[in-house]
Amino acid sequence: MLSKNIIPKVIIIVGFIISINLYWIIFGGPICLLGIIYFLLQKRTIKSKIIWALWPPMLVYPAFMLFVYLSGTIGVAVAQKLEFRFPEGFRGTAIIVYESDCGQDQIIENDREILMIPKDGICFYKGNIATGYINHIYKIKTDSIYEVLPTLHRWNFNNEQTSNADSNTLGVFLEGMSTRTIHPNKESFSSIGLVLTSYDSLDQYYDFKYTKYLENRVDSLWQTCQNELGK
Repeated sequence: MLSKNIIPKVIIIVGFIISINLYWIIFGGPICLLGIIYFLLQKRTIKSKIIWALWPPMLVYPAFMLFVYLSGTIGVAVAQKLEFRFPEGFRGTAIIVYESDCGQDQIIENDREILMIPKDGICFYKGNIATGYINHIYKIKTDSIYEVLPTLHRWNFNNEQTSNADSNTLGVFLEGMSTRTIHPNKESFSSIGLVLTSYDSLDQYYDFKYTKYLENRVDSLWQTCQNELGK
């Protein structure tokens, strides 16, 4: 059984650990504060009271930054490893429908799943694409080899970051994952979107007619797959 001298320290430490994740600080903060108050009300030396009252608020932000760094590093290291290979000259949106009954089988090379993107950009993949941390490699065929493409983000090109990337740099924008339901049978499928282009050409691939065409094309191919399987 914990002694009265140990209990407030345990409460402070537990509250501090919870608060390292800033999303949980609304729970950990009050717990930590309660432990500090409990500690200060006990018969302690002034020095120990100052130390135990100050170290949690002083160290919570550095601990949070360390938590973010370690979770990101470890998360990427253990994340699903995917390599997307684009055909020569490809530009535009690629949509990968995963966990599909039709389409591309899983190909593993060097502990990484390889997805071959067709010329129309619509790939049906029998494997799964996990959510969470991302460990992706993007390549495009140039002559007889595949060259690595950089991963681009919109924030690379905002007013404060324009020096970090050229607007005409060719790369891949990750558009995220989505789930669509096909009516009237109400069956659904999940997909991930990628856009291979430069930032200065990005807007054309968000044109309503272009995105609607791709959406209808994916729906049609998915329905064809279901019909072939007799579903």
